[in-house]
Order: sequence, then structure tokens, then C-alpha cells
Amino acid sequence: MLVFFDFNSDQIQTLEAQRLFQWLEDPSNRIAQQYILVASADSTGSVAFNDQLKIRRAKAVKSFMIEHGIEEHKIVIRTETDIQESTKPDFLYRRVNIVLQ
Repeated sequence: MLVFFDFNSDQIQTLEAQRLFQWLEDPSNRIAQQYILVASADSTGSVAFNDQLKIRRAKAVKSFMIEHGIEEHKIVIRTETDIQESTKPDFLYRRVNIVLQ
């Protein structure tokens, strides 16, 4: 599951919240032993700024998941070292990927 964010934002927008809520409602997504949140950012801005933005995005998704019944101890945050391809649009890197284990 990918949760996309606006430029320079860690706020989950309404459409993304609806998608995430629907995903969480699927029983097959509630049986994971662990939810790994892999946060990314585009290459705009400094490395330090983007690293902080990635963490804020992952924390926003984590909070949403906890509010909707996922146990906090099952959620792990990781950041991705982004190597951005110039052929892909920036918005594809403004995301948190939820990986089930």
C-alpha cells in the first residue's frame, strides 16, 4: 500500500486517508505480524530536511493506523535512501510504502 503526500507535506490528504482506511478495513491486511512503513521524499531540498520529512510522513501514517486499530508495537518506521530516477515524476517519491510481514 502506498500513501502519497503533497510537496513538502506530512499531512495525509482526504483521498489518501480514504484509500488507507479502505485498505485497513480489508481483513487480510490486519493479520500481519509487522507493518513496516518505508518513507520516501523527492530530491527537492537538503538531505537533512528530507530525512526529517520522511520521518514525519511515516509518523503520520503510523498515527492513522493506530487510530484505526493497528497495535503500535507492530508498526516499524524505516526511511528509504532515495536514488531518484530523472525519468520519474517527483510526486512518485513523496510516499510511505506499507509493507506487511
